[in-house]
Amino acid sequence: MSTMKTRAPNSKDENISTFEWLTNFQSLSHLLNPDFLFPMNDGEGEGRHANQQDNFRVLHVGCGSSTLGEMLTRRFKKYNLIINTDNDDKVLSSMKQRWEKLTNQWELNGERIISKCIWSYLDFKQLDILSSADQIDDHEVFKIEPKYFDLVMDKSTLDCALCSDDATSGLLYNVYHSLAQSGVYFVVSFHHVDLVMPILKNCPGIDWDVQHFTFPRQVDNPMLTDTLDATYRIKNVSNTPEDFNIDKGGGLASAWSNLDGTFQPNEEYRKVVNVYICRKRQHNHESDDTGNVHHLNNRNDLRIHIHDCNDLYFKKHNPMLTHVRKEVIKNKFEEKKIALKQSSIHQDENSIGDVLSLRTCYEILFTDAEKEHLSYEYFLEDYETFSKDHCGQYPLLSVGMTYESAVLFLETMQ
Repeated sequence: MSTMKTRAPNSKDENISTFEWLTNFQSLSHLLNPDFLFPMNDGEGEGRHANQQDNFRVLHVGCGSSTLGEMLTRRFKKYNLIINTDNDDKVLSSMKQRWEKLTNQWELNGERIISKCIWSYLDFKQLDILSSADQIDDHEVFKIEPKYFDLVMDKSTLDCALCSDDATSGLLYNVYHSLAQSGVYFVVSFHHVDLVMPILKNCPGIDWDVQHFTFPRQVDNPMLTDTLDATYRIKNVSNTPEDFNIDKGGGLASAWSNLDGTFQPNEEYRKVVNVYICRKRQHNHESDDTGNVHHLNNRNDLRIHIHDCNDLYFKKHNPMLTHVRKEVIKNKFEEKKIALKQSSIHQDENSIGDVLSLRTCYEILFTDAEKEHLSYEYFLEDYETFSKDHCGQYPLLSVGMTYESAVLFLETMQ
């Protein structure tokens, strides 16, 4: 059982403007239609969610100030419970106040809101979906049973988590265990399909089918889309994916330059978005004969899997060492060695022949932007590990690096 803190509104909180990452609700509504996501027959002769066709439960992870949950309740009445979660208390409080104001205005306008929207604190990096705590910091607790949700919506939350193997493994592990049989993990992402698809499709201990779609982004103008207006109505959007120009393959072009590794998104990358529909099939990997859940092993396996997928992708699509960068580093090494030989005063006492000092190598190897994230002290820590593993191949590593050992160091780093 998982617990989530629900936040009471604070009248002193400032109103927070709504914001939609990547694309708006209308662009997603054809895929979020419950008749599309949860057909009565799954193609194998068995009905799916036959007793829940009008009672779907939704978890929106990393909701921020998105109105996706609000729109879902008004467009599709079959989603009768939507829990919007984030780890930002201020945003959650503001969105809860917004929802109460919206529903009051809609009801005054004669529109009855049947679905329930809740805003709750949740951080998947720190909270196990199967925990059983009764209270968290004296806040009201919303309890969730494992296999509770029919739909988990993720609009760029996975994108944000991918910078950390722990965060990503925590997110995917908990999402999977929170999904009911045949439940759907609905992921909207700007990352390249070659990175995200292997992570989702080949997760150890996770058994789901993954569909991939790409389609044009649609961005609302906040000045023209005011859902606080009681007369606001969602436009009549398409109900089926077939009505849209959807590409089920291919995916986004890489936004990274193959020459120097810089971020250079083209027009295609800017205008389209990826959607992944992960439909849970069965729970063969979740428990042993005693019913105990193998969460620790799964989490460790997931971390390794995610790390390997990230490593493989960036080595292929955004390598730290391109042929252009190697030539730049080689030229800088040669220029520095010539300068030291010509200098009447040896300014770099730790440089010997072809071996340049670690401080000099650090200045040569990394750009100013990279140095902001990798200080010289952190560089020395990485180098200490590297030198222990390669001291036999390069005896002078304790002094500094040659061009060849510097290239090997960068290859090892990535």
